[in-house]
Parts: sequence; structure tokens; C-alpha cells
Amino acid sequence: MRNKRILLVTLIMFSWACFFPLNSITVAYNPSTPQLNVQAKEALLNAPAYSLINIYSGPVSTTNLGSVEVIDSSIVYTYANLDDSQFKELIRSKTESLVDNPNIEWNKDFLDGYLKDLFPDIYYEIINSNKSKVKVFHSDGVSTNGVTTTQTNLIVYPKTLLGVTLAEFDCYIYWSWNGTQIISVLPTTYGQVYAPSWNYIGINNNIQYFYNNNYNFKKIVTGDFTFTYLSPYWVRHYYPKLDITLYANDDVMDTDSGW
Repeated sequence: MRNKRILLVTLIMFSWACFFPLNSITVAYNPSTPQLNVQAKEALLNAPAYSLINIYSGPVSTTNLGSVEVIDSSIVYTYANLDDSQFKELIRSKTESLVDNPNIEWNKDFLDGYLKDLFPDIYYEIINSNKSKVKVFHSDGVSTNGVTTTQTNLIVYPKTLLGVTLAEFDCYIYWSWNGTQIISVLPTTYGQVYAPSWNYIGINNNIQYFYNNNYNFKKIVTGDFTFTYLSPYWVRHYYPKLDITLYANDDVMDTDSGW
């Protein structure tokens, strides 16, 4: 009797596998797959392909980086319904135009999830030339009795291959120094979203500390954003990072921040 039950279960599982092969299930629930159906093309065109970072001193800008950009759904629809060869030409052209841009940080999920299979030549060109990005910025401030006070703003925001800003992750730091020590640091971190189906969850991880006799202050903070694919319903998390070092001589260093 037991052997008959085992045989019956085996036959059911075999029949199920014939009608629903594993690959079809994987594709249905993994929008990042490079399969060139319309849904996958739409996912690629709406995915954060790379990020840019804006670093400046002074008061918080009243103009949001992404507020003037709107996703044109008709353009996405048109591109997603191109035939495979035309769509590949479009993606290759858009990607190649960004390869030599030193100001962008490529999204690793985009590279591994899309580009590696579609265009391995471009993928390895980016991987082999993608060095650690370090930016040094001098923060201007107001000095009183030997103490300088300023606000430094760091904003990293993802963009699609079509150049649309999807969201932004911000860290505003109000701080003061006297040339030999950092006196105080008051950071504020938050996120904003601009594109449909995006949501800011909050801070995922935060590390901050003084070191080198308070000559330096280090802050590494990551956010948690989600994007919901409506067909099929599927939620993906993105964790942008800001890696910031402050110096008592007014320098600010940003290292490999991005999405």
C-alpha cells in the first residue's frame, strides 16, 4: 500500500512538471530575467540602471531632483512592443552612451540581471573598468570665533536607461569644526519617490562614529525602497547606500555611494 502511494505521488508530480516546467515558473516570478517578452521589456525600461550623486553645501534645495521628470507610459509601451532586434538595438545604444560617463554608479542588479545575458561585451567592459569611486568635496560654512558651521547635502538617485529619476535617498548633515576637531554632527536621512509603484520603507542600516581624535566623522547609511511589479504582483527591495567621511579641515569624502 505504501509503495502504491509513493508511486501515485510521483506520477502526480511528474504530470505537474510536464504542464508547468520549472523555467516557466521562474520567469513568471522573476521580472529581472532577460527573456524578451513585453513584460520583461517593461521591467527593464523601468528598472534603476544607474545612479547619480549630488553633493553640495548650503541650505537644503527647495527643488526636488526628480519632481520635474515624469515617466511617459506611452514611450515605455512603444519601446516594450518593439521586436526583439529593435529592442536590443535600443538598449545597446542607451547603455553604450553611458559607459564612459565617470559620474554614474551602475546598479549591480541591472548589470547582472539584464546586461550580462543580453550584452556580455558591454557588461564585461563596465565590470573591468568600474573602479572604486571616491569624491572629495570642500564644504563652505560660516565661521565664528574659530568654529565653522555648515550644512552638507548628499543625494543619490537612481535613473532608468531612459533617463527618468525614480526616487532619491538623502542625507543632510549640519556640522561644525575648528580645524583640529569636529565639534558636532547632526545628520538627517530620508527618501522620496517619484515613479509609480515605488515606496520608501525607511533606513535599513546606519553606522556612524567619530575617530582619529574627532578629526573625522564616518557615516554609512542604507535605505530600503521597494518597487512593485503589477503583472505579476511581485515586490523587489532596493538598498541605496551613502558612505560619507567628514574632516575637521572642511573636506567631505564620498565613497561608492549608489543603488
